[in-house]
Amino acid sequence: MNVKKRLEILGGVNRVVVKIGSGVIGSHGHEELSHAAVRRIVNDICDLESDGRFEAIVVSSGAIMSGSRSLNLKIAHMSIPMKQAAAAIGQVSLMNVYERCFRERGRKVGQILLTHDDISSRRRFLNLRNTITSLLELGVMPIINENDSAAVHEIKLGDNDTLAAMVTAVTNADLLLVLSEIDGFYTADPATDKNADLISEIDRIDDRTMEIAGDNSSPTGIGGMKAKVVAAQTASKYGVPTWIIGGKTEGSIPAALRH
Repeated sequence: MNVKKRLEILGGVNRVVVKIGSGVIGSHGHEELSHAAVRRIVNDICDLESDGRFEAIVVSSGAIMSGSRSLNLKIAHMSIPMKQAAAAIGQVSLMNVYERCFRERGRKVGQILLTHDDISSRRRFLNLRNTITSLLELGVMPIINENDSAAVHEIKLGDNDTLAAMVTAVTNADLLLVLSEIDGFYTADPATDKNADLISEIDRIDDRTMEIAGDNSSPTGIGGMKAKVVAAQTASKYGVPTWIIGGKTEGSIPAALRH
């Protein structure tokens, strides 16, 4: 993306939905929640908001990963009911880590768990918007996750990338910022193809874009790069641009939004 267009987008950005995937805050082969990674991202978000130009809303995965560690089970070997049970356990520890890290920066947090019905129902949609707006007015950081313990397979949103895209509509956000294990969208997987090139801008998502994205998923979550592209497509329907950035490097969030 050229500098002029980047600055034009940033000029209209105030409210940012930050989507944090399990792979970004996971450690030990994506099987354990990394407290250090959560603290690093929390510090980045607080630094982003420090000058008053930006306001963040967090959509975070990690409950199933955290719960599976507590149960000493591998996610890949777990049934849907077991994953739901793991989410119930892991959501507690996940929020405890977020609460502690944000408290260190003088911030309070509020937990919101969603299912598809909460987004598709007009009444719930408006109630949700009012709740998030009230939290922001109180200076409380909303931390949103899919309610994996209550959602059944048929109505699951599918992944938190899709959820984050839908949250942009609920909250009237200006930008969806997706933290990834790699620093953007490439022509191939840069981990396996040294000739992979970073695609800095995509104006239209077509079949070729989806083909490049592939259908791979991370070990800890449902959504791989294809899910991120689908999320970007969803957000674009609400008039919201999506940026995919590397989430494993300190300072990546404020650096991406720096004018």
